[in-house]
Amino acid sequence: MSASAVGLATTAASAKSDIYFVAAPHNVHLGGEIRLTGNGDDDNFTFNRFCIQQRQGRGGWQTLRCSHGQYNGGGGLNMWIRAGRRGLVQFRGALVEGTSPTDKHPKTHLTSRVFEVDVN
Repeated sequence: MSASAVGLATTAASAKSDIYFVAAPHNVHLGGEIRLTGNGDDDNFTFNRFCIQQRQGRGGWQTLRCSHGQYNGGGGLNMWIRAGRRGLVQFRGALVEGTSPTDKHPKTHLTSRVFEVDVN
């Protein structure tokens, strides 16, 4: 009987994460609109948000917007932005997790592939 109890204690549950993100079009004129849409979720026990991030050049990633978020979830976003500077702009979706909705330092849990938009 004790052997089966030990066997149950060593079985670990694994959390499942999923993320979807797309940016379009791939080429746009200065001032044109770029559509950004995606969602993410995770069945772990933390507070998750789906965020859309951008970077241009060699700079760091900047968060444009995040979903309201939820425990054992994440959320989704659908937004348009105007191309404000010429050059190559990169976008990605990120699933971030924290301890609560007011957590000031959430951690990036999962990122999507990067989409590049050429602004000319």
